[in-house]
Amino acid sequence: METVVNLKEVFKEKGYRYTAQREKIFDILMEQNTEHFTTSDIFELVKAKYPDIGIATIYRTLLIFEKLCIINKLGSNDEFNRYEFNTSADTQEHYHLICIKCGQISDIKDKFMNEMSEKILKQYHFTVKGHSQKIYGICRACFMKELQNAEKLSRTEL
Repeated sequence: METVVNLKEVFKEKGYRYTAQREKIFDILMEQNTEHFTTSDIFELVKAKYPDIGIATIYRTLLIFEKLCIINKLGSNDEFNRYEFNTSADTQEHYHLICIKCGQISDIKDKFMNEMSEKILKQYHFTVKGHSQKIYGICRACFMKELQNAEKLSRTEL
C-alpha cells in the first residue's frame, strides 16, 4: 500500500481529489504495467473487476494521471492513443515505435539518444535536457501491405 500512500500525496500536492475509483483504476494500471492500452482496453479491465466505474470516470482519471505523469499517453492521433503505466525511472532509454497506419506500438530500449545528445553538445554547443520518446513511422506489416497493394495496382495498369 506504500504506492497508494504516495499516490495520495501526489494528488494532494497537485490539488486533485483522491477517490476510491481513481485508486481502483490505478491498481488496474499497476497490474498491467507492461502493456500499452487504449481507453477501451482500460475500461474493459476496470469494468471486469469494478462494474460500478463508468467510462466517463475512466476518461477523467486518465487525463489526471497523464497530467501527474503517472501514465504516458502514446499515439499518433486520437484514433491510436494508448497509455502505459509510467514505471520507468530511465525514460531516456525507453522509446516507442508508433505505426502511423495501424497504431501498433513497440517498445525499444537503446542508448542512441544519449549518444545523440553528446554529439549535439559537441557539434552545436547545445545541452539536451529532454526529448520525445515517440518515433513515428510505418511498421513492417503495413509496409508489406502497401507494397502488395502497389504491386497489384501496377499489374492492373498493364
